[in-house]
Amino acid sequence: MSKSCSRCDKAVYPTEELKCLDKLWHKTCFKCQTCSMTLNMKTYKGFNKLPYCEAHIPKAKATTVVETPEMRRLAENTKLQSQVQYHADFEKAKGKFTQVADDPETLRIKANSKIISNVSYHGELEKKAAMEQKRTLTSDEANGHESSVPANQPQGRRIGSINDYDPVNENHGQQSQGYRGSTQQATQYVQQQQTQQQKLQQYYQQQQRQHALHVQQQQQAMQQQQAMQQQQALQQQQAMQQQQAMQQQQAMQQQQAMQQQALRHQQTATQQSGYPGSAGISSGYHQAANTQPRSSGRSYRAMYDYDADDDDEVSFRDGDVIVDCKPIDEGWMMGTVLRTGRSGMVPANYIEPIN
Repeated sequence: MSKSCSRCDKAVYPTEELKCLDKLWHKTCFKCQTCSMTLNMKTYKGFNKLPYCEAHIPKAKATTVVETPEMRRLAENTKLQSQVQYHADFEKAKGKFTQVADDPETLRIKANSKIISNVSYHGELEKKAAMEQKRTLTSDEANGHESSVPANQPQGRRIGSINDYDPVNENHGQQSQGYRGSTQQATQYVQQQQTQQQKLQQYYQQQQRQHALHVQQQQQAMQQQQAMQQQQALQQQQAMQQQQAMQQQQAMQQQQAMQQQALRHQQTATQQSGYPGSAGISSGYHQAANTQPRSSGRSYRAMYDYDADDDDEVSFRDGDVIVDCKPIDEGWMMGTVLRTGRSGMVPANYIEPIN
């Protein structure tokens, strides 16, 4: 079955095939639905699985939106966040003013700039204040008030004249002395500021060292705490293992005690009934116990030491007397050790009859 073009409905061969918008097209049939401009995979715009050019693609139309408080709030936020409004305000206020935050840091920088300035360094502000004070004193003297002029002040010399600032003049007045004093004060002030900065720097370095020491102590404390926690966890694990081992040992002891008690009951029942083969012997050597005829008990003496290998056997030592011996199988006998009072199986080749 041949493939057909979505525009001309003719067969599409692989050499001229174009797959786009979930359809097959001839390369020449892939055109705009409005202006029939030939398109390619880079210039087409899809709408409802049909190709369009950039100019004729259907665009969404605005619809009426209900004006709710939420919509008004969103519109206000959009307006505030608009870059157009921001740039318009910026261009409008450009070159008119500059806002500076009046914070403690700005005030400190401003004060430092004022102190370091040449006006303050050369004492111009202090000289101006001293001149104003002298003029006030001169006006008071003219009005009849007593003057505070020193005794060594030359007569006929007006206070505040230019000679007071003349370095060539040999007779320096109070203004020249005040100028020197203000210069010395400014120098002392600068030295004090430098000293304070050095103290502040030392204080900051000390604080940094203390902080580093505190952080190191905290790290050491955390490491010690982690080590203690690990040690506690290890101790708890060891205690749990010991407890489990003790519980297992107690369970084994209880199981062994129960087995021994059951064996004693079986041995007692066997002695009372007279059937040695029904004593619950677990070995495979005792299958013919019921076939042995009953015989009277005899006494034997042990020739060697013997340690029991099973629960239904008894241990004895060389020279022990074994009474009430009854043969139950080939090479085995049932008897009671007179020294210990325990009953069980004994090997026949370890004992000899007593005449």
